[in-house]
Amino acid sequence: MKDLTVEKLRYPIGRFEWKPKMSEKSFEFHKIKIANYPNLLENKIKDLSSNDFKKTYRP
Repeated sequence: MKDLTVEKLRYPIGRFEWKPKMSEKSFEFHKIKIANYPNLLENKIKDLSSNDFKKTYRP
């Protein structure tokens, strides 16, 4: 496998990038996003079958 392919498999959404400073506006945006995530996830997976949860997404 090429290095780029391995990189994409290891970090499917990209590598973490630390930002030492965050604005108050950005902090509030992300705080709300995190707070809402459980409901969003529940809505996304509510119609999945048990077989759907057995599927793999990586080779």
